Amino acid sequence: MPQEHALAKVEFDHKCACAECKEVIPKGSTGYRCGGCQTSVHHECKRAFEKHSQECTGLQHEEKEVKQETEQETENQEKQKKKKKKKHHNDGQENEKQEEEAKQKEKEDKKEEKVKAEKEEDMSESDSDTKHEHEKGKEKESTDDNNEKEKPRKKRKQTHVGLPGEYVDYSLPPEKQINEEFAKLVKQLNLPEDAIDTLSPTMKWTFVQANSNAGGKASPKSPVAIRKPSYFTSKLQAEPTPELLNSLVVFLRTQPLSWVTEFVELKGFNLLLSILKNSTPTRKEQPRLRTDLQQPCIRAIKAAANTEQLMRVLLEAPDSVNLVTYALAGGGLDCYGKVAAVSLLTAVSQYPGQEQPDAANAVNGHQLIVSALSAEKKHFHEKRRFEFLISNLRNEQSLELKAKLVEFISQVIGLASDLDQRLSLKQEFAALGLTDLLNVR
Repeated sequence: MPQEHALAKVEFDHKCACAECKEVIPKGSTGYRCGGCQTSVHHECKRAFEKHSQECTGLQHEEKEVKQETEQETENQEKQKKKKKKKHHNDGQENEKQEEEAKQKEKEDKKEEKVKAEKEEDMSESDSDTKHEHEKGKEKESTDDNNEKEKPRKKRKQTHVGLPGEYVDYSLPPEKQINEEFAKLVKQLNLPEDAIDTLSPTMKWTFVQANSNAGGKASPKSPVAIRKPSYFTSKLQAEPTPELLNSLVVFLRTQPLSWVTEFVELKGFNLLLSILKNSTPTRKEQPRLRTDLQQPCIRAIKAAANTEQLMRVLLEAPDSVNLVTYALAGGGLDCYGKVAAVSLLTAVSQYPGQEQPDAANAVNGHQLIVSALSAEKKHFHEKRRFEFLISNLRNEQSLELKAKLVEFISQVIGLASDLDQRLSLKQEFAALGLTDLLNVR
């Protein structure tokens, strides 16, 4: 170890004892410090202390070298162990892969052997079957030839026309008879009159035969007989029930127009409106009686007013539009009932005013809707008109109901008679927050 690295010249910042002469070394004096054990001596004791410092630093240096050598040896040994482990692991994986490949080859060989055996069996069976079929075919041909000679073939007289159990003859009646019966069917089902000229006679006759049981006669396989409109009107007068009204809705939707017209002529609209009036409260806070009748009653009215003439009969009934509006605003309908009520009111708003000699008898659906909405405000003691429409649009979760409400509101605003009325209606809806609801994304 060189002498210059044995002792280091330092300036003492505190009092200490000299390691050689054991005297006090004052603060601020200069001296030397051993590089190994960090002991201090006077400037005068430097020569006497050099041997000690050299021996001390040399020993420490040797210890460090020994430690470094031992550490390197341990690291090399660990590296060798890791390499051996990796080799052993890789060898095990290779062995496992080889064993798996051998097993897969054995399985594939077995499958191929099975497939070959099955093919051989199929070939043998097919050969025997073909021989047997060939013999049978010869026998059938001989018997068919004999039958053709003895008996002529019968003509096919019937074919299926669309409904189960419905069969008609191939031969068509005269075209005049087909057109007459098809015209009657068009009127019954309220179909467009253009269909009379566009369809061919065969299509018309097929359609007539398929709907032959739609005139109020029960088919032989039908478990329930079709009831007459008088049955429903008598039951509605005696004791209306939700089941009876739901059954009426089905008949109004499925029966021909003549059945619906007969029901309306028996004052069916008046009966339904009276039931709706008795089931609608005068205030929203009052306990509702027979609210289970409101929804099927609304659906029955909507199903019955399916033509322009029947819609006119409904609008001419007293307070018809007002009662439907009260039912919508009263809160007794669920989401589906509200959709039916809003759809009915939208159809009423689109009903055009009839050009008649007497202007007092003209019916305008838009005017009836606006007056009904004004009457609803007084009926339920609301502060502003149209408030219940905006509350339903804001609070309901059904997208179908929201779409129907937006369509109805657009009809109320857009079908106004003049520009001033249109602007005033638009301002009323805007004051209730309609624009904010429509701008929400």
